Amino acid sequence: LGLFLFLFGSGIFGLSFGPTLTFSWFISKSLQVTGFLLVSFSTSCLLVVDSNFLTTSNRLNLFHFNKFLPLVFSAILIKIQTDKNLRYFIFVLLPISIFIFLLSLKLNTQCMYNISIDIVSRFKELITLVSNSKITIPIFITYFYMLLLSLFKSFKKVSTNDSSAISTNYINLFISLSGLSPLVYLCAAEGVYNRYMLIFMLLYPFAFTLLTLSPINSISGLLNKFNFTLFSQSILITTFYLLLIISYLHENQIIPNYSFTKWPIIKLVKTENSSNFTNTFLLSQSFKRAAILSRSDFALDHKQISSLGLKNGLSDYWGSSVSEIGTSTMKVSPIQPNGKPNLWAHTIYNYRISDLKTISNYNFVYSRDIDFTNSIIKAYGVPDKIYELDKKEVNPKTIDIESINSDKRYLLKYEKNSQGWLKMQYLIDQEKSNKGC
Repeated sequence: LGLFLFLFGSGIFGLSFGPTLTFSWFISKSLQVTGFLLVSFSTSCLLVVDSNFLTTSNRLNLFHFNKFLPLVFSAILIKIQTDKNLRYFIFVLLPISIFIFLLSLKLNTQCMYNISIDIVSRFKELITLVSNSKITIPIFITYFYMLLLSLFKSFKKVSTNDSSAISTNYINLFISLSGLSPLVYLCAAEGVYNRYMLIFMLLYPFAFTLLTLSPINSISGLLNKFNFTLFSQSILITTFYLLLIISYLHENQIIPNYSFTKWPIIKLVKTENSSNFTNTFLLSQSFKRAAILSRSDFALDHKQISSLGLKNGLSDYWGSSVSEIGTSTMKVSPIQPNGKPNLWAHTIYNYRISDLKTISNYNFVYSRDIDFTNSIIKAYGVPDKIYELDKKEVNPKTIDIESINSDKRYLLKYEKNSQGWLKMQYLIDQEKSNKGC
């Protein structure tokens, strides 16, 4: 544990803890110091010997260690023979963990930059999100309440025969910790994005239902500790639920709130996906509308690609999601800047048709970055057509290669059996590679 804390705080696992003398930097140093102290303490414990042994020996030598080590190993073997949990850990959990770790190293070929931990910046973004989307406040309150309730019941003596009460308590504890988990992993994220808040939002109906089905054992139980009358309890509970419902309706029906996206919403996409009863309360439609509005730039590009009749293309890792932000049937697979497949979260079979032998007929590359555009042209050759995608309307236009700049998004089209198309098919069929990341 000490070694892990020291290495974790040192950033050896691909982490960087903000600039010098920041809050995150102090946390990293605290982890290093704690890890060092634990390692030092553990090491000193290994060297502790019996006082009689010290008085009878002038000095420690190799012979003493030869007597000491067999005793340690025999003690470990006896412990393994008598402790069922230890055997399960050593012979089942540990091999499985090592196998999964080695397998992930084999499969994960994505080129990753260091994860920067900046707690203060993430906290400011979270405060901005909460201030813009008031519905998150009662959700936070509910999760915190469930956590406190679960912890209180955990430390309170509960009859072991009351298995249902114990199970409910563990469920509440799991739900509350899961709902509040974004507060932990957002510290290591590059920003407070809606995809990181999904568990916070999606678990809430379940948490709300648990509290509603057992109000006497949950909410009323807490209010009783403050000596509220039954009438006052009813008023407080009713007010809380009414505020929650009004906030939800207000932010989705009356004045739709788009604070969960950091990007401006394109007017055309917003108009075509206006709020109504169906896409507010029907979960599938609500998710669809949320995805389109949160990345309306992808949604507009999806429509422009579809208007050109293109269906099979390539892009960088994040750009490949353009195929999902829309209603047209489209396949856009991720590639590296060197034109080879990006096999992080994918396999080579994702790039092939149903027979798993033939590469899909990819004939365009969707690019949102000038460096990626230039690297693809270098890898595949000059495309047969270059389309510049409009940022406000469905209006892709043909341009020449000299007109490419960093402010636009582009489609590089390669006609079937052209040199660029053949080079594309050849590179996609190559084994995974980190070269050119």
